[in-house]
Amino acid sequence: MTVSGHGLRRDLDLLEALASTEAQRAGGLGVVRLAEVTGREKSQVSRALKALALEGVVERDPDTLRYCMGRRLFRWSRAVPRTGWCGPRSR
Repeated sequence: MTVSGHGLRRDLDLLEALASTEAQRAGGLGVVRLAEVTGREKSQVSRALKALALEGVVERDPDTLRYCMGRRLFRWSRAVPRTGWCGPRSR
């Protein structure tokens, strides 16, 4: 796997954690909890989340400081019914 692919995998791990039942029940997860869940350093998680937030992929609640899925992900997900899934369809 390439270095950039490895970084992408780590970012996807953060998104998986933010999609978890725990995150949904808590209204998001903070940097410390995301570091625990993903096994990464807090500083790495913080930098990754800041970059993802700049792109609208995650959002940070200014009151709780928790991160949650961003509006950009929801916009992408709305495209699925229009464009369909890639690959063969089941019959």
